[in-house]
Amino acid sequence: MERGVSYTLRFEFSRYLDGNSILILGTTTANILVDSISLIPRYSSLEMFIGGDPASIARKQSYERYRCHEGAKSVTRPQISNVCAKLITSMSAIINHGALPCQCDPQGSVSSVCDTHGGQCRCRPNVIGLRCDQCAPGTYGFGPAGCKACECNLEGAVTRSCDQLTGQCPCRPGAFGQRCDGCQAGHWGFPNCKRCLCNGHAEECHQRTGACLNCRDNTGGDKCDRCANGYYGNPVLGTGNGNQCRPCPCPDGPNSGRHFAASCYQDNRNRQVVCNCNQGYTGSRCEECAPGYYGNPSQPGGRCQPCRCSNNIDMSDLDACDRRTGECKKCLYNTEGPDCGVCKSGYYGDASRRNCRKCTCSFLGTEHTQCTARDECVCQRATGQCQCLPNTIGLTCDHCKPNYWNLASGRGCEACGCDPSNAVNSACNEFTGKCQCRDGFGGKSCTDCQENYWGDPRIQCRVCDCDPRGIETSQCDQKSGHCVCQQGVSGVRCDQCARGFSGQFPNCQPCHQCFGDWDRVVQDLAVRTKTLSERAQEIQTTGLTGAYEKAFRDLEKKLAQAQGIVNARNTTAEAVSSLMELIEDLRSQIGETTDTLNRLEGDLTSVQNRNVEASNELSALEREAKQLNLTSVQLHHQLDILKNSNFLGAYDSIRSSYNKSRDAERRANQSTTTTPSTVSQSADTRRKTERLISAKKDDFNRKNAANKRALGDLNAKAQTLDMKKINEKVCGTPGDAPCAESLCGGAGCRDDEGNRHCGGLNCNGAVAMADNALERSKHAEKELNKAMGELSLILMASQVADAKTKAEEAKSKAQAALDKATNTKNKVERSNNDLRDLIKQIRDFLMQEGADPDSIETIANRVLELSIPASPQQIRHLAEEIKDRVRSLSNVDAILQQTQDDVRKAEQLLHEAKKARNRAEGVKSTAETVKQALEDAKKAQAAAAKAIQRARADIGETEARLAQVLKCTSSSEHDLNDAMDRMGNLGREINALKLKRAHNSVAAARAEETATMARDKANEAKQILDGELTDKYHTVQELVDTKAKTVQEAKKKAERLRDEAKELLKDAQNKLQRLAELEKDYEENQKTLEGKAQQLDGLEDKMKAILNDINKQIQIYNTCQ
Repeated sequence: MERGVSYTLRFEFSRYLDGNSILILGTTTANILVDSISLIPRYSSLEMFIGGDPASIARKQSYERYRCHEGAKSVTRPQISNVCAKLITSMSAIINHGALPCQCDPQGSVSSVCDTHGGQCRCRPNVIGLRCDQCAPGTYGFGPAGCKACECNLEGAVTRSCDQLTGQCPCRPGAFGQRCDGCQAGHWGFPNCKRCLCNGHAEECHQRTGACLNCRDNTGGDKCDRCANGYYGNPVLGTGNGNQCRPCPCPDGPNSGRHFAASCYQDNRNRQVVCNCNQGYTGSRCEECAPGYYGNPSQPGGRCQPCRCSNNIDMSDLDACDRRTGECKKCLYNTEGPDCGVCKSGYYGDASRRNCRKCTCSFLGTEHTQCTARDECVCQRATGQCQCLPNTIGLTCDHCKPNYWNLASGRGCEACGCDPSNAVNSACNEFTGKCQCRDGFGGKSCTDCQENYWGDPRIQCRVCDCDPRGIETSQCDQKSGHCVCQQGVSGVRCDQCARGFSGQFPNCQPCHQCFGDWDRVVQDLAVRTKTLSERAQEIQTTGLTGAYEKAFRDLEKKLAQAQGIVNARNTTAEAVSSLMELIEDLRSQIGETTDTLNRLEGDLTSVQNRNVEASNELSALEREAKQLNLTSVQLHHQLDILKNSNFLGAYDSIRSSYNKSRDAERRANQSTTTTPSTVSQSADTRRKTERLISAKKDDFNRKNAANKRALGDLNAKAQTLDMKKINEKVCGTPGDAPCAESLCGGAGCRDDEGNRHCGGLNCNGAVAMADNALERSKHAEKELNKAMGELSLILMASQVADAKTKAEEAKSKAQAALDKATNTKNKVERSNNDLRDLIKQIRDFLMQEGADPDSIETIANRVLELSIPASPQQIRHLAEEIKDRVRSLSNVDAILQQTQDDVRKAEQLLHEAKKARNRAEGVKSTAETVKQALEDAKKAQAAAAKAIQRARADIGETEARLAQVLKCTSSSEHDLNDAMDRMGNLGREINALKLKRAHNSVAAARAEETATMARDKANEAKQILDGELTDKYHTVQELVDTKAKTVQEAKKKAERLRDEAKELLKDAQNKLQRLAELEKDYEENQKTLEGKAQQLDGLEDKMKAILNDINKQIQIYNTCQ
């Protein structure tokens, strides 16, 4: 190589394929990165090696022996030997005609001294180059501190490298920021950024969740798609068509002081507003208090409050409390009072906790004035303490005080009265009153002799001397010591036969029957004789007294008078006659008295006879009582025997078990025979499932066939569309490749997130060219701002400040115009989308079989009321305004030229900005117009393609799943197994879809990397855009719009069909699961029934065996065997 001569290096990279590889034009994905080129001189041509002298030969041999030439070929720069270092230094001196200066960059190198071998300077961090004058790949900001790492986000950046001056990373479409680590304003979901869907009521959304921030126009929700609380309407349709969110009239709007509803809505049938009232309010406008609340909400400041009834009323009862005053009227849970705060009479507890319980006072121990019945008594409401009778204690007055007994008397408890010297303590049995006596004492109060003794315990107690063969009990009379004899036995010791019995004791036998008859007569006479004797003795001793004593006294008085008359000497005739009359009176009275005495004697005899009869009857009753007592003792004895043998106990146990078995059998029969039962419910569920599937089958098949025909027609029409040239000029690649494989996309293509895909960073279409021009202008603007900032710090010149101010004003005006255009564009897009949705709804409505003329007329009126938010003149005016604002940036050039001597760097940046602005200005208007059209075209084509693909897949999937659903209703067991298989298939399908999505993401990344190869076609696309494409665009746009409507309809129908199929599948799966649960319950019930039946069989057998044993024992007992 000669000095001063320019040389051109040409490198050719060949691609080698094997026999099985096929190279397709435009599909190469391999890349080669060349970071440096090293030129190694051919040492064999240097004079120091070809001189022929021994020194030259020796140098060549050393150079080859130490392989000095291999070190220059290595990228890692290995440590060379001293021999090679000397030889290479000599070679450099010959080639470069002497040593070269280091020329280390003062900012990028640590010092000005470089390596003597090769001249490599010592660079600062992240600085490379022989002279340390440039940043290493992946760094930027060359300066005294070295270079800083780009730190580009690999998900949002195309490469790891960034602009070495600004540090700006090359972002993927949708990514934003210097490091490409976020989304642009109005987008979310990094790295797959999507536009915020806020229905025009918000500009920004959450970067991670997509939830809209700061919804306006009284809207709310993650997409500003519903009205805020207190408002109603349809925010999705916008705010200028009369359906915006309006205040809920419940009864007044929010912030009015009389708004008592959480939300409201408008009934589509009668167009009336329905309020969702807050708790405590009711009425069509929430103007009244609900049951359980009181107040006056109709007055300003009035509100409804919960009735203060201690939570003891039915909140759904209209009359539970007064709606105006809040007075409680219908207290529940056994409470009463104005606030239901106390337990009602006859109950006690805490009313605030709903635990008022009925008073459980003992009727025997409670004051009878506090009770209306045996189980209806009043107690203290707080503690439940009953009002007890004297000497009665306890919460319920159910036991006596210590040393008291006889609660059963109902008059209070009595004192035990235990003898203090003879009793162990003063307590006694509270039921019998018997005291616990010391040894030698007995009786109820320990004042008698002990058991089987008689006499006075203070003097002497004697043992009861009774013949055990003739006594009823071993205890004799406590006073006399007379024993209690059996029937037919008498005597103090019960050791001889009684009257009326014969034989030798103890074998006393009743006398003949005639003895009883004569004995009664004799006994009667004896009693009568004894009575008369006693009476005569009494008369003899005391005289006649009683009821005739006065009469006898009168007789004695008259006799005395008669005696006086007789004794009188001078008796007259009158006296004699008077005497005779008196005698006659005496006689008559004596006769009457005699008659009376005779009658009384007869009555006395009759009474004596009746007394004898009563005595005989009493004796008979005594004998019968003794006989009954004996029979009772025998029966008790037999009962003890039977109890010890446990026959009756076993019989009772068997009967109890038998009753339990009958009850279990009855419940089991009810579970299968009653209506509704578990088994019948299971059968009804299966029949309902079958009827539902049968009812939906024909309708589904009819809709499926119609959708197939529509999709076939749409597919045929879509195949006739050819937009290869348009896609190639606009997006950068022909449109014949599928969207998933096209690197630059095309009309109708969308990425995995649903965003339109046309062009890219390395695509040469018009869209990519416009985007690149816009990015360059922005970059130039940033550089200009940076330069202006640096110049202001260095010069602080007024002209630079003025230039910056004007540039900022121009920028703000241009940005304002651009924002306005963007907003208008967004509004137009929303209006178009709303219009398409409305047209689709209208078409679906009109295609329905039940559409009536009135409904069609209403829909037509709504369509006529629609208006386009911006006219074509307004859009053209807005475009012209944007161009004027962009042209206003030309003043910056004149201002900045005034500082050309001091701001060299600013001029360079300004020049780049001008070129970028000119390029952007030249293509911006046309590019945006084409971009808008292509966006619509892409949307339509993508919708068509995806709708067809999804429809085909969904139809096939739906048919398969429907067939499975119809098949799986055949039997319960088959249903469960088939459902589990479908769940597994769905899981595998989901995994396959995930894998496919991952492959698509990798393919998209590769496509973006290879898209840079199509940049050279931009100029040609621009020329075509200026010419014939403008004329063809309108035709294509009309065709695309027409097809888009049809495709959108097909897509919507396919999606609706898919959703219906999914819902049908989900419903069938839920019912299958429910059926499985019912069958499981049925099996468990069946097992329980079988177990109960086995238990019944066992109990029945056991019962039969026990009954046989009882019969045998009864037979043995009856026959005394």
